[in-house]
Amino acid sequence: MSRTRPAWGGPSDFLPSSTVPAAGSSRRSARGAPYRVGDAVVGDDPCNGRHAGIIMSHRGPSVELGAEAGVFFYDHRHLRPQD
Repeated sequence: MSRTRPAWGGPSDFLPSSTVPAAGSSRRSARGAPYRVGDAVVGDDPCNGRHAGIIMSHRGPSVELGAEAGVFFYDHRHLRPQD
């Protein structure tokens, strides 16, 4: 049993060329956290409270903050640089 490609070609046939990413383009810069590993920041949100620490890692909008009281995870929008 062989697989055949549909006659219409694929999902890109239905999308305008402006919505199909160009070859070699990257959207990563538009999505991730604006802070880098090692930056000193203050995280503040209702669930985790306020903690000052250093960014240990990040994946997408989630940031792992190493503080004196332990390790906390924040959305990058709840962080600000330390004074």
